[in-house]
Amino acid sequence: MKVSSEVSTEILDTVVVASALSGEEDLKPYLMQAAFRKASRKMTLTFDAVKKLIALNPEVFTPERLAQTGLVLNSGFGEIEATGGFLKGLAESGVARPIFFQNSLHNSTTGFLAIQFGIRGPVFTVNHRTEGGHEALEIASTLINEGLCEFCLAVAVETVPVEFSGESGVDREGAAAVMFCSKATALKYDLPARLTEIEINKEAAKKLKVELPLKGLKSLLKFDLITRLADMISEPSK
Repeated sequence: MKVSSEVSTEILDTVVVASALSGEEDLKPYLMQAAFRKASRKMTLTFDAVKKLIALNPEVFTPERLAQTGLVLNSGFGEIEATGGFLKGLAESGVARPIFFQNSLHNSTTGFLAIQFGIRGPVFTVNHRTEGGHEALEIASTLINEGLCEFCLAVAVETVPVEFSGESGVDREGAAAVMFCSKATALKYDLPARLTEIEINKEAAKKLKVELPLKGLKSLLKFDLITRLADMISEPSK
């Protein structure tokens, strides 16, 4: 998928300056890397999405600036795969595997991203089924508007447990990342400023071709607000 940073989207008073998407095919380069041997699929997918996003504007998203960046991660099901692996192993062998337990914590993927990219700004994890994307965007926008950070990453990720695949209608998994900043910051760093007016309300839902509140398992991945937003920015002709 071609990713573009030429189109920015205004949500509330916050500007989206870049976006990136990652899927199953993006996992392969990380399989043999030592840093990812204990990482979950969610961790690897989100890392790849954020890495792609940073590559769009590396002169702006420097390590020094990332250290002051905020991070909000949304996953409707949370760390359900790692939790299932931990409970299955405990039931079958009586052994509580530390790596599964560690990765089952609700903010483990968020923590992994913060460590890997040196993010020390405000960090939040949202696990709220179909409402999570909406909430994550609001949190990211609030952090910017309240001056708590200059930039804020909003990341959505989902990996589909086999129990919820097939007949459930879920036909997509992956990660999306968008970077928020204020209009003043976008001008300060000469970031793309071609804005499309979007607000998180019924009008926004109409423009994004989704319904609020989102309903149903199928909507969780296919129409998650952060993922849909990244889709729209990456492919503005859609």
